Amino acid sequence: HYTAPVITTLLSAAISDANNLAAYIHEGTDQGTFPAGSREKLIAGISAAQAVLNNSELATQSAIDMATEQLYDVMTNVEKSVVLSDKGLIDMSATKETVFLYKNLQYLSAGSKYLFGMHDATAYGINQGGSSWYDDGSATKSDVKQITGSHPAVFSQDVYDIIEYEPTTLTNYRHRQTKAYQEGGVITLVWHMDDPVNKTFYWDQLSPSYNVVASLLPGGMHHEWYKANLEKLAFYIKGLRSENGTSIPVIFRPFHEHNGAWFWWGRTRCTTAEYNAIWKFTIEYLRDERNVHSF
Repeated sequence: HYTAPVITTLLSAAISDANNLAAYIHEGTDQGTFPAGSREKLIAGISAAQAVLNNSELATQSAIDMATEQLYDVMTNVEKSVVLSDKGLIDMSATKETVFLYKNLQYLSAGSKYLFGMHDATAYGINQGGSSWYDDGSATKSDVKQITGSHPAVFSQDVYDIIEYEPTTLTNYRHRQTKAYQEGGVITLVWHMDDPVNKTFYWDQLSPSYNVVASLLPGGMHHEWYKANLEKLAFYIKGLRSENGTSIPVIFRPFHEHNGAWFWWGRTRCTTAEYNAIWKFTIEYLRDERNVHSF
């Protein structure tokens, strides 16, 4: 009887991230510090995860996955306890880096400054002469850089990939975000969300057409399907971390271009109340139920 090997890649990465975070944080009562005992909590979480990893031959894949998520939750719980007198966000447990990104965006906009961005900037493009290029895993090339000499300030990618592919296959996808962040870029995620029936995000491709937004709301026939997708997103986001182990802040843009009518969440495809409700549910589920605090 063949048993597929247990994949421990993500758990190993989580342990590395947790060690980096433990070495990075400072405890105290000043702004930007963490409550006393924060490092101790991280070390305890690392020990528990390491124990599972050391017994990986006996552990199931589900046990490895659970240990990975538990360790990322330990890290998130420490990060959200940061001492900040004014977070200014609807998420009062937002991480320090998330708060700083938000405040820096406010600062820039108050001075009428703009950040230029591009979707999939370092993922693919066009060479001089018209041939296509694709990221080789280094995330060093972009059409913007070829023309202007530097990458854009804002890097956009699609949640679609996170939902459609297994976390272990998203190495290059994740690397493009972490590299851009380490170089000072702002990360944003849009979501071209397929509906659960027709597997399309375009309204005119729904056959038969139906109110997808209503079906995703609590009590809707596809509500559990939507929650499962949000759980995958949450798992990925809690593991999206910088070199020092901190959560990378993300501008999250679900249900974009609502004023148009081409997507199934467009203004003529659901009511205003339904659109507001799916936004509120999405925020509250990720924040309050899945412990995401870097959006």
